[in-house]
Amino acid sequence: MKFIIYFTLIILFMSSCETTHTQSKIILNNSDYSFELHTINFYENDSVIYISPEQLVYLSSFQKLGNHPNSLPTIPCSIHQDIEFNIICDGYVFTGDFYDEYNWEENFDPGRASHQHCRFTINNDHFQLLDF
Repeated sequence: MKFIIYFTLIILFMSSCETTHTQSKIILNNSDYSFELHTINFYENDSVIYISPEQLVYLSSFQKLGNHPNSLPTIPCSIHQDIEFNIICDGYVFTGDFYDEYNWEENFDPGRASHQHCRFTINNDHFQLLDF
C-alpha cells in the first residue's frame, strides 16, 4: 500500500513540474502582390506556397516538453542559412531578408506554457520593379 501512495505522489509531483514551450513562425503578406514562396530544405521538404495579399501563412510550429524548457534559450526567429527561401513575383524582385533576425517581429508569452511568436511581414517596399 505504501508503494502505491509513494508512486502516486511521485507521478503527481512530476506532472506538476511539466511545462511546454511553443515556437511559431508565420509570414504575413501585407503587400498588394500575390507571389510564390519556394522553400528548399525546410524541415527536409521542398515546397511552393502561393501567397495572396493579406494572407497569413504558418511556416512552422513546434513544441518542447519538459520540466524546464523556459530555462533553455529561445531559437532565433530568422530562417537558418542552410534553408533556401525565394519569393517569385512576376515583374518584381523581392528584396526582403528572411535570414536577418532583426527583420522578424518576436513576441514572447512567458509562463508554464510559454509561446515564442515570430512574424515576418511582407509589404510593398519589399518589391522592386524588374529592369529589363
